[in-house]
Amino acid sequence: MIPSQPLALGAYGLLFAGIVSVAFVSQYLATIDANVLKITALDANTPQPTQKQKIPLSDQEIKLNHAVEQSLRQINLPWVGLFQSLERANQTNVILRAIEPNASTGKLQISGATTNINNMMAYLNNISQLPELENAVITSHELDSSQGDLPINFVLEATWRK
Repeated sequence: MIPSQPLALGAYGLLFAGIVSVAFVSQYLATIDANVLKITALDANTPQPTQKQKIPLSDQEIKLNHAVEQSLRQINLPWVGLFQSLERANQTNVILRAIEPNASTGKLQISGATTNINNMMAYLNNISQLPELENAVITSHELDSSQGDLPINFVLEATWRK
């Protein structure tokens, strides 16, 4: 049986459309392949980092880094526990005027005032018994009669146990 002419023309039209589609797809794939090759070539020519470069810091940056590290050490100190221990140790007639921790040296300096030398020495003994501190010593003391009820001023220093 011979196909009718309109049916044959339709078949040839579909065949032609398929061939054109294959040509376009082939051209599109060839373009993609070319682009992949270009990208690969560009990537091959791009220098890859081999090692982290160390850039020297300026004096100002070094000082800033040191200050930040110092601040972080101060922040990380166990403040609450220390203050609670200092409060428990003060069973005598001593008024604390300043507590100055120094994280970089591990020292704690306490300034206080009391009515007499015995109270000062009792406070030193109490501080020496704290598990958080060691090597507690009176670094200075003075009698200041103008202070009224608290004429003995003293400075105590201790090492913070880590």
